[in-house]
Amino acid sequence: MSAQTYRRFTGLLAAALLLTSAGLAMAQGTSLAFGQGKGDRNAPIHIQSETLSVSQKDGTAVFEGKVVIQQDTLKLSAAQVQVKYDDAGSAIESLQATGGVTLVSGTDSAEAETADYQVTSGKIAMSGSVLLVSGPNTIAADRMDLDVTSGQAQMQGNVRTVLRQQGDK
Repeated sequence: MSAQTYRRFTGLLAAALLLTSAGLAMAQGTSLAFGQGKGDRNAPIHIQSETLSVSQKDGTAVFEGKVVIQQDTLKLSAAQVQVKYDDAGSAIESLQATGGVTLVSGTDSAEAETADYQVTSGKIAMSGSVLLVSGPNTIAADRMDLDVTSGQAQMQGNVRTVLRQQGDK
């Protein structure tokens, strides 16, 4: 076998292995790190918006208009966020964000139609045309589940990715 034929064969073999592993990742979902590492789900939550409506009846608050939420290294922005308090009304149980949701931690960012942050467990579920940008790489999926404490994310449903190689532009 000539050197040129050998290089062509190994190149085709590498491409086939890459496509096979990408297909498995697409079928099973993709797990990856998100953000700057471990976040603090017990850190204070800072919220800024244009309007606020509070309902004592059901223990909720609705923030609307350019909503920006900051907790530790996480920053979430959306058109609207509904905050649900615990039964005692003393702690935030969950945040439901809708309308152009963006989640940023460090240099990583994710966009989706909705996000549901269960503050007590430190879990965020983003759904609806999720797009994750991590450095030069992008991953799209139907859903992303993020554990704020560990910084681990799981992409599920129709996972598609572009992984940049050194020298790619």
